[in-house]
Amino acid sequence: RTLIVCNLQFFLYNINNKPSAALADNFELRTIMDELMFSALVITYNQKEFIAETLESILSQKHSYRYEIIVGDDCSTDGTQDVLKEYQSRYPDIIKLSLNEKNLGIVGNYYNTAAKAQGKYLLECAGDDYWLPGKVEKQISLMEENPDCGMCFTNVYDLVDGKLIAEGENRYTDFENFITKGGLVPGPTPCCRRKLFLDYIADVKPQEKNWLMEDCPLWLWFTKNSTVKYIPEPLAVYRLLGDSACHSSDISKQKRFINSLCDVHRFFAEKYNFPLEDLHDMFLGNYLGTQIDVAVSRPTLSNLNAVRILYKELKSPTRKQKIFYASSFFPPLYLLIKLHRKIKNARKV
Repeated sequence: RTLIVCNLQFFLYNINNKPSAALADNFELRTIMDELMFSALVITYNQKEFIAETLESILSQKHSYRYEIIVGDDCSTDGTQDVLKEYQSRYPDIIKLSLNEKNLGIVGNYYNTAAKAQGKYLLECAGDDYWLPGKVEKQISLMEENPDCGMCFTNVYDLVDGKLIAEGENRYTDFENFITKGGLVPGPTPCCRRKLFLDYIADVKPQEKNWLMEDCPLWLWFTKNSTVKYIPEPLAVYRLLGDSACHSSDISKQKRFINSLCDVHRFFAEKYNFPLEDLHDMFLGNYLGTQIDVAVSRPTLSNLNAVRILYKELKSPTRKQKIFYASSFFPPLYLLIKLHRKIKNARKV
């Protein structure tokens, strides 16, 4: 009986020059089952203290998709690789390790890791951040239901001194706002189509540029070349540490990072013939705001001096920035600001 059914299907195929509906349905079902739905890219360097939590947050996601976790370790020396190898031995069919023999830096490590991905979608998580329950299911469902959507991202909690603080819910998803107002996609939250990611690599060739970040150019390209959607629910945790690529305590590193951000925005403005004003003060103002918050929390001499150094780099400081600069020479004023903020936050609660 099975042989007769198979022969009949083969006959139908030859007559119509296309597979029967039954065969087509079976092939579609098999394709769906065999498809690697997503690749989780984990970029890490000397994060032994956090990497297990990162991996567990990905492995514990509830969904029915086939997936892979590709971990790019940039020559860690603190034992991170030992943790990674132990996890790979437990999940050999899911976890794939890319252990660099020499340090490539954040940008190089990212592209080296992403090149190994095979999933339909690419999701990201740094080795010191982690995902929250439901992240994968909600993002993949959104992407599957919206074929025009090239990338989606979510809100995030900042982990500061052991406390989870939700970031503001308002985010930009269009090119104009992203390029003129410094749009931001929280690090552990983006989900994009790998096909479009490869188009981006071929079009922009970012790995050949001297940009100090891998994410901002990607966001700008996706907002211009596809629809980007935002989920306001925090579905990941971003760990705010003392020193990172975009939150460095080294003022000179911050200035270099800001200059690179400006280079990226100028590149895309020229590429898409978009009129763009000088963004130096905007980006620098963002960093100054962060440094002011640090100084209010801990008005040490070094923190207050950082406020002064960043302020002097501004071309047209605002009235508020001028006040904080002047106050930096009188530390007790920062203590009063801290007290004022504490009372204000208590009233909100």
